[in-house]
Amino acid sequence: MVGLPQFDGWSQVVERQGDWGLFILSFSVEGQHASNIGRDVVTMLEEKPVTSPRIFHQRLQEISAHVKYNGAKIHLAAGLLLKDKILLAVESGLVFLKRGNRMGVVTESEKDLKLIEGSRLPDDIYMFMTGPAKEFLSEIEIKFDQGYDAPTTVTSIVPSVHKSESTAISSIGVVYLEQEAGESSVRPKPKAVVRPLSQSNPQGVMPELSATEPVILSTNGLEQETYPKVKVAKAVLGGLLLGLGRGSKKMAVILGRTTKSLLKLLIRIILKVWRLVTTSFGQGKLRVESNRDRKQRVIAVVILLGFIVVLIWLGWLWRQRRATRTNTTQAIAPIVAGLESTRSQALEDPLGARTQVETYRQQLQTIWDQNDSSIAREIIERTQLQADALYEEVSGFEQPDALDQFYDLRLASLDFVSSRTTGDDSQAVFLDTEKQKLLLLSLINKSVEELDLLELDPVRDVTLIEGRVAILAGGVLGLTKEEGEESASWENLISVGDSNRDGTFMRSFGQNIYVFSPKQRNIYKYIQDRSGAYSTPVAWLTSPLGVPFDEVTSMAVDGDIWLTTIDGQIKRFSSGKAQEFKLSGMDQPFAGPLTIITSQDLQALYVLEPAADRVVVLNKDGQFLKEIKSSVLGTATTIIVSQEIQKILAVSGSILYQIDL
Repeated sequence: MVGLPQFDGWSQVVERQGDWGLFILSFSVEGQHASNIGRDVVTMLEEKPVTSPRIFHQRLQEISAHVKYNGAKIHLAAGLLLKDKILLAVESGLVFLKRGNRMGVVTESEKDLKLIEGSRLPDDIYMFMTGPAKEFLSEIEIKFDQGYDAPTTVTSIVPSVHKSESTAISSIGVVYLEQEAGESSVRPKPKAVVRPLSQSNPQGVMPELSATEPVILSTNGLEQETYPKVKVAKAVLGGLLLGLGRGSKKMAVILGRTTKSLLKLLIRIILKVWRLVTTSFGQGKLRVESNRDRKQRVIAVVILLGFIVVLIWLGWLWRQRRATRTNTTQAIAPIVAGLESTRSQALEDPLGARTQVETYRQQLQTIWDQNDSSIAREIIERTQLQADALYEEVSGFEQPDALDQFYDLRLASLDFVSSRTTGDDSQAVFLDTEKQKLLLLSLINKSVEELDLLELDPVRDVTLIEGRVAILAGGVLGLTKEEGEESASWENLISVGDSNRDGTFMRSFGQNIYVFSPKQRNIYKYIQDRSGAYSTPVAWLTSPLGVPFDEVTSMAVDGDIWLTTIDGQIKRFSSGKAQEFKLSGMDQPFAGPLTIITSQDLQALYVLEPAADRVVVLNKDGQFLKEIKSSVLGTATTIIVSQEIQKILAVSGSILYQIDL
């Protein structure tokens, strides 16, 4: 099912099939000339068809790169259904699976290309959905809960798709097993058929099929081949033993294929033995048995008894394997249920979800070590792959190919290079200490105002006092500008003195101002009284011993004061005293200069470590939440966090790069 095309959006479902299996790609292109780019993708698949897992991965990478190279965005969900497994791939898309009475999203990715591998059942229903089509997922689940089949369910949402604002980039490819009444689900030589619903077929009307043409969109275990007639017992036994050597599934397939020939052979052997026995007496006359007849009879009896023994052994082996499969499934059932529950709570409590998934992974490894059976380990391994994929989703580690640019400060002031920065949810302030210029940027509409500071004492730092711009220049000055006026003036808030003359960092909390002075070996607090005037400075640190004043690289205030150092330390102070602060859950500890950002409105600590090309998010107890790694961050000097636009902005010279919160 595909939406209605537009100039900047185009969607399609492509499928290819052969003896190797079925390939399906549901994709959409978003951007200028989307239809031309989309047709390029279809042409690429026609010229270079997908026939194996390696080509599957390679071709999807080529498609993604081609679309991005042409300045557009790709949304895709793809599958490669082979005879013994299924490969799924998503990039800004998802794959929905209905298996019996259970349903849910098996894999999803918002940005990067993601691949997983697993097994499948003949009656599985797969929906390959582009990211924008996710808005219809709840409607699909309701239809399935009400008992509707796949064609009816998909057909029912066509009007919603065509009315949606994202119709041009919504597409859904559906793979299911359709069976006519009274027909067996196992028929010879099935042909995989994909029937997309589109504008030209809005009612989902399926073409007429002959009685011999099955509608099958899954080939696992359904293809029936004519098994060679077994003319001697040796050939049948060889086939059975070969099946045993290849595992229970393949054994079951071979047994199914040879049952008919085996029964015919057994009947022939029984008739042969009966003739050999009964012909010893003919019409009441004693018949003299030759040595040849006696030898044939003995051989026939031995073969028959051998078959009986083999069948008994196979039955016992089948029962043992079934018991192993049942016991293993029951043993891991709580873990499977736990993984599903953890997936749903990952967004609300990522730290707890990460810990829980790691516990499940350890439990699965313990069960694996306790089982020597290949059947048990096969079942456990499938669940381990699911646990590993979920752990990767909730691990908190992100490494995007590139960071999108939010704004270039040179558009407002040529050759502007930010050396000090501050910001809140709605605005950011940038200071160029060399040119003594200030830029005020609205994060909402990106409007910019430039202020010249050359007439003032050298400005060393800038902060926001409840939205008002204040600078550290000799003393502390506050920006004053009446609404409607073009020019701005600076009000002297705090006169120059020993406490601020050599200050290097200035931050605020409420109306109070804090100045970090390495020369005076303390942090000075200025309290605003009811008249708006600031008090004389108060040495805030009660015990400054042990504070590496000459190595501090940044300061943040949220009620407590946070300092970072050149060697990767984070120090916390409360009521003027140092507090214990330990990091936990980090694979790679901090080692280089850090910049820390937090406030009373932020629930986390945001730490930039340029030497490691990363931004790390911690809770205020030091527990790891998230890490974003990109080479762009190696040149960043500071970051800004805005909950209003849900972005982290990394400042690198004149360029602001954006990261989703």
